[in-house]
Amino acid sequence: MTHTAAEFIPASTIALFADKVVTAGDRTTWARDNHQTLAAGHDLMVVLPATANVLSAAATGAAPSLLTAAITAATAPVVFFPAMSAEMWANRAVQRNVGQLRQDGHVVVDPVPAPRYDVAAGAFVESPAPPPPPRFAEIVRDRLSVHMPSTERV
Repeated sequence: MTHTAAEFIPASTIALFADKVVTAGDRTTWARDNHQTLAAGHDLMVVLPATANVLSAAATGAAPSLLTAAITAATAPVVFFPAMSAEMWANRAVQRNVGQLRQDGHVVVDPVPAPRYDVAAGAFVESPAPPPPPRFAEIVRDRLSVHMPSTERV
């Protein structure tokens, strides 16, 4: 989890749904959970949510965070699930970064319109979001099957 992600949702909550949670803020894990160890030995890397900032860093090869350093070090395919406002998603720079990531061989899944709560507006608004969980699981499963030898497929 990035520092910003940890501001929105506690690592302890994510731990309910994950085998392991790594946060850049926990310096006690740095020796074993660095960008190289996080990127090594995986069949697929999924970035959810992929913010405009993460897309930009990944598209340029920048590594200002543990997450983007792991993306840069990854030898497995990376699948990005963007989540941001409609205005940000439509921004030419964001779309240029998406195009660069795709050109580099990464997968960027186009977000789908979905309601989200806008704290500033105090109301639900339609906004680009990752696909619903069943579709998300299908996309990840499909990407894994593309990159796994046929003898390992389930």
